[in-house]
Amino acid sequence: MPANQHSFNSLANETTPATGDAKALAEELAALMRQQTEALERAAYLKMSEAESSAYDERRERIVQLWELLRGYRP
Repeated sequence: MPANQHSFNSLANETTPATGDAKALAEELAALMRQQTEALERAAYLKMSEAESSAYDERRERIVQLWELLRGYRP
């Protein structure tokens, strides 16, 4: 779990993040998307282990949360 993930889970009830929060959320989203891409690239050559599959699913769930938080953001 990324160090900053826990602190942003508390933002799940907010409808519009503040500018600084939105930037941090967007950065976390970009990092998670990169990790997902890397996992899929590795899986093309080797089957994902159960642990890798679980981590992939957890990242996917967090990506959905981040999209929901950022969807309503208007600077």
